[in-house]
Amino acid sequence: MKLKNEELLALNMTVFDMKEKPIKGALKFKVFKLAKELPLLLEPLQEVLEDEKDKKMIEEIMKEEQDVSLPTFTQKELEDVELSISDLFAFEKLIQEEV
Repeated sequence: MKLKNEELLALNMTVFDMKEKPIKGALKFKVFKLAKELPLLLEPLQEVLEDEKDKKMIEEIMKEEQDVSLPTFTQKELEDVELSISDLFAFEKLIQEEV
């Protein structure tokens, strides 16, 4: 799947906040996997952003897409987890439509 750098950063912040929430069943292992993978994906981006001073360049970098392989979630899996609307926006591309 393709995600913009800004989407990956938002997702990382949301997952970081979820670490302290009680999560039941197999979902906790998917969130755990995501919490381990995201910082590794973002490490090169954070290094580039630390060195960049030009605001326009930073905006362009944040809009760039990365092709990533991350776990996906169903709405049913997430329904028992307390998530804000902002959290759902962060998870949006990882949520599979249920048939």
